[in-house]
Amino acid sequence: MRTDLVEDARGRAGAIFHGDHGSVYTSKDYTRLRTSLGANRSMGTVGTSANNSLADAFNATLKREVLHDNNSWPDQATCRREVFRWLAR
Repeated sequence: MRTDLVEDARGRAGAIFHGDHGSVYTSKDYTRLRTSLGANRSMGTVGTSANNSLADAFNATLKREVLHDNNSWPDQATCRREVFRWLAR
């Protein structure tokens, strides 16, 4: 991860960047850059329902087990059925 990736958000004063407690979002360089861009920081508390780690884990598993080998579906209904089948397993 590169801290300078956030620089693509120039001109977004007042924007809110939501991040986790990883080294990228807690670094001094990121904080300086975010402040210079006029952006605010949002970070959930570890271990609370506001933390998105559960959603991240769910989405990662869904992608790996259902969507990974299927770059495209014949139609939206087929994709929905496959996801539902995985959810209801």
